[in-house]
Amino acid sequence: AQFAPYLTGAVLNGTAGEHSDIHLHLFAESPKDVEIFLLNKNIHFDVSESAHFKGRSEPVETVSFMWRNEGIHLVLYETDDLRGAVKSSVTGRPERADIEAVRALIIESSTK
Repeated sequence: AQFAPYLTGAVLNGTAGEHSDIHLHLFAESPKDVEIFLLNKNIHFDVSESAHFKGRSEPVETVSFMWRNEGIHLVLYETDDLRGAVKSSVTGRPERADIEAVRALIIESSTK
């Protein structure tokens, strides 16, 4: 919770399969804060780069690891990047959701 996680990708948009990777956007003062947090939890991870969702030329750091036999990818953004909603140019729906939005989606899908 301390890194303001937002769910994104196939799990959010409903196209994920049983073993699809989980993609989260995290927002921290520094990517090192997230890495230190994971190391303190004895989580071994790989570091790569991803394109910035705002189209900036500089990529952002991505931390990937396995958790309970599922791939997890944490894209690490600065806290200032949290401003503004990210919407799909195709569907117009949000491309990321915080925990409250995910809970609402779960409740909505269970009542259908």
